Amino acid sequence: MKNMAKLVSLVALIGTFGPSFVFLANGISLETAAWISLFATIVWFIATPMWMGRLEHEIDEESPMI
Repeated sequence: MKNMAKLVSLVALIGTFGPSFVFLANGISLETAAWISLFATIVWFIATPMWMGRLEHEIDEESPMI
């Protein structure tokens, strides 16, 4: 499961900045690049905590709250 989440996270990260380069090369329109980047950013924010273990983190009662 973690390896799949890592792969999805990597593809989403590439999808976040990749359309910008394609737009600069006149490959796609600005609107298309923006929508692809937005979708990839949302996917990245969902996939990355899954393999980084952030979703399973519990609050330690001994640690100070800041």
